[in-house]
Amino acid sequence: YTKKDVFLLELSYEPNGTPEAEGVIVSVKEPYEDFLLGNTNSNIVRIQQAPQKSKGYATLCPPGAMAMLAHDSSAGGYCLCLYHGGLQSTTSMETTSHHFALEDLVEEGIHD
Repeated sequence: YTKKDVFLLELSYEPNGTPEAEGVIVSVKEPYEDFLLGNTNSNIVRIQQAPQKSKGYATLCPPGAMAMLAHDSSAGGYCLCLYHGGLQSTTSMETTSHHFALEDLVEEGIHD
């Protein structure tokens, strides 16, 4: 990702028992395009993928699910945008956004 773009790549490869594998990019998706397109005031602070499976536990997150924290310089606030995954679907219901000010978190004791 960059300050203004997020790309989700779907890859296909055949495991061959070695640390390296050859494959192809099947699709490229921009999950936050609707939010970022033409939005000159917001910059991406961080992207975090949702865990799929690690060391014996599995979550219910679909492949590609992730969260984006963006800062809105004009409002001085932040937006947490969630992408709910699903490489095949392209509906706008895949993302949800939550706007907040950092001061709100400090007042509630959520942030150090």
